[in-house]
Amino acid sequence: MHYYAEEGDYCILVMELMGNSLEKLFQEFGKKFSLKTILMLVDQMIKAMEQLHTHHYIHRDIKPDNFVIGLGNKAGVIHLIDFGLSKRFRDPITGLHIPYKDHKSFTGTARYASIKTHFGIEQSRRDDLESLGHLFIYLLKGVLPWQNMPAANKKEKYEKIRQKKVSLSLDRLCSGLPIEFQAYLNYTRSMKFNERPDYVYILRIFKDLFDRKGLIHDNVFDWMHPWTLTGKVISNVDKSFSKPPKKHLIQAPPKPSGDKENKEQEGKTPTATTTLSMINESQLLTQANL
Repeated sequence: MHYYAEEGDYCILVMELMGNSLEKLFQEFGKKFSLKTILMLVDQMIKAMEQLHTHHYIHRDIKPDNFVIGLGNKAGVIHLIDFGLSKRFRDPITGLHIPYKDHKSFTGTARYASIKTHFGIEQSRRDDLESLGHLFIYLLKGVLPWQNMPAANKKEKYEKIRQKKVSLSLDRLCSGLPIEFQAYLNYTRSMKFNERPDYVYILRIFKDLFDRKGLIHDNVFDWMHPWTLTGKVISNVDKSFSKPPKKHLIQAPPKPSGDKENKEQEGKTPTATTTLSMINESQLLTQANL
């Protein structure tokens, strides 16, 4: 924000002009980004989410339309926008996390929403991160399994999307992709409601993948190369990535860490298992074959 003022009945806000959204760029590139570009996007998007969470807010509407690039020499900078559905999840003074609730109305974009959001569970940081995971799969494959399902109305459509997300194992959802993406989704879906995400851990997952593939993190994205407009972009789903080298291991997730909460609230904070006991756990919390 560059300037803010009030003039009579009007409020004036001057903000930086941004470039295209990731969705528009993705469409222009025939829904194909190189693995290098996707991993650099992953790094910036997770860091943007961490920054938002540090300021005690969750976004609640993660989608490629809400990430935009800068202009000119900032074309390699990814910005998170549209905070119309954002919500404060923690009191900035006391550090108390909002209480767990269910039977909430749906908030967000169904295509990328977390499974728990479909079940009316109050959103927290884990849901932003799971939504990011769905976005990552979309960028890698160009489509999500629950897209384009016929439905008579919005309610039926949302129900079909929910059923598909629940019934689809992570093995199938992440088939043909680097194992790191399955590990990331498994981690986010296993988090407790008030759990503080270990951003260092999840960033390291993808940094290790970046290094393993011998890629250079130079902040030069596909859209910064004029020749990529001809369609000469590396295919996203590389079959050689589906099985990592025999000695390749992904570090186990860290122990859960919650925010400052009173004993009563913390004791009532359910895990993903208890809150979704009605779901087949073998489908929801499929463990990555590390």
